[in-house]
Amino acid sequence: MNMAYGLLAAPFDFMFKPLLGLHPFLIIFIITLIANIIITVIYMLVTDQDLMKRLKQDQKDMQKKMKELKNDPDKFMEHQKLMWAKSMEYMKHSMKPTLFTFLPIIILFGWLSSNIAYDPIHPNGVFNVSMIFEDGVYGNVSLSAMGLVFVGDKVAEIKEGVASWKLKGDEGKYILEFSYNNQLYEKEVIITNVQEYVEPVKKVGSGGVKEIFTHHDTVRPVGDISILGWEPGWLGVYFILSIIMSMGLRKLFGLH
Repeated sequence: MNMAYGLLAAPFDFMFKPLLGLHPFLIIFIITLIANIIITVIYMLVTDQDLMKRLKQDQKDMQKKMKELKNDPDKFMEHQKLMWAKSMEYMKHSMKPTLFTFLPIIILFGWLSSNIAYDPIHPNGVFNVSMIFEDGVYGNVSLSAMGLVFVGDKVAEIKEGVASWKLKGDEGKYILEFSYNNQLYEKEVIITNVQEYVEPVKKVGSGGVKEIFTHHDTVRPVGDISILGWEPGWLGVYFILSIIMSMGLRKLFGLH
């Protein structure tokens, strides 16, 4: 599965990896713009714009007619059914481009999640690693991390289902080896100043171990700006920009 995803995501690496040195907001802005231009062009090529224009005009005419029929419930309901049928037909045609864009967008979301969802672990900065256990699991876990410096002990006690360590190191890729109950578990970690990291959470689900994760700060593309207490991450920013860009591009191209 990972190999298949890697092959599918290779074009996105080629196109977008050079952007990773930019501010996260700029990365998302550029990628969202490119994605929406492509989606808009596909929409324009796949849909019959004359038909879409007629369907949209029919809906407007029916809405106007329904306002005139407020005092005639039977005719009002009849026109309402017709308008609903027109709306469904419009929606059916407008969804055609999804057949071409759905899979690439899903892969793009995976790429964005793997590249700009979290801040990297920086060289010589102390970072935390945790191992999460099933309920009722106790004991000690030892951690081997060749090339890294421990800030504290290598052996951690499982407390309330969690064993934790603090480490730091120079730039590079490292393998963390956890030894618990005569079993070994591994987790890769990258220390770098560029926008790169390994998926923070590794699911285990065996030997009483649920998961292993390295603690990364979540990327906030718009900083501390919040919307009614919501601080959007990469996905929220993508959707907000996508809605604005999609509306603007459709208006620019005169699409219906």
